[in-house]
Amino acid sequence: MSSQRPSIKIPDFQTEVRTFFKEFEKRFSNLQSSFNNYNTLVVGILAIGFIILLFSLVTVLIQSWQITSTFRDENNQLKIQSEVINNDVEQQKTTNQRLDKIEEKLNDLHPVLAK
Repeated sequence: MSSQRPSIKIPDFQTEVRTFFKEFEKRFSNLQSSFNNYNTLVVGILAIGFIILLFSLVTVLIQSWQITSTFRDENNQLKIQSEVINNDVEQQKTTNQRLDKIEEKLNDLHPVLAK
């Protein structure tokens, strides 16, 4: 037995560490590329969502402006119509007063018609 050499292998730590880090680097680069793809996808989705939000905001602002201007125009038209009605009422009152005066004068001139 003394003639046989011991069969114990001593591992080479340098090569094992190098292979471990090479494998880790490969896995990390694959993981990093997949994260880059996911990051690009997420940033693209967020950009599209932001653009959609901007268009929605602009649409809401335009619609509110249109509604406000429509109400303002209708309010102005209502004011004009109420002024016209008030003017018509005043004209009718003055016309009635004039007719009453004419009737009084006619009654003074022709008492027979006063019946």
